[in-house]
Amino acid sequence: MNSSMPRQMKQMIIQDGPAVRAFAFGLTRNTDDAEDLAQETYRKVARQWLRYDRRRALRSWCFTVLKNLYLDGRRRYAARNVVSLDRPTFDGGPSLDARIPDSRDNAQESLERRETIKTVQWTLKRMSVANRVALTLCYMDGMTYEKAARIIGVPLGTLRSRLHRARLAFRRQYPDPAYV
Repeated sequence: MNSSMPRQMKQMIIQDGPAVRAFAFGLTRNTDDAEDLAQETYRKVARQWLRYDRRRALRSWCFTVLKNLYLDGRRRYAARNVVSLDRPTFDGGPSLDARIPDSRDNAQESLERRETIKTVQWTLKRMSVANRVALTLCYMDGMTYEKAARIIGVPLGTLRSRLHRARLAFRRQYPDPAYV
């Protein structure tokens, strides 16, 4: 890490780095994209360090920067072709990730896990960004409603309403009849 970087920021990167990367993964659903998003977040936080309001929690500010970078990037990526292990291959077959064997499980468990992950990702991608962000922060990252509301920039009641609508939308769109 850069020796000119403020100590508070270095500590935040060490302490909150896993949570930042987990939140980034919850939004992007791709390990490489999540790592890139986390790195870009740290770069932006470092560039904006002098503007940081010390009355605000550093972690919350960092998560807000990450969320905004994700939303900005999502708009830019819409026009690009991105190659991902999760996407179907050009020959119409299963994704590259589905073709890589997982030695930890037997084939049936691995297939079921991949199908569940793929179905959840498909369902989340069909949801609005606002609903996906709320679900990711609260249920995938385990963040408190209060902290998630601060990061998203909405009142607590708005977050609760958004989560309620998001859960209903998820249930309606999730294709597993046993789940509904």
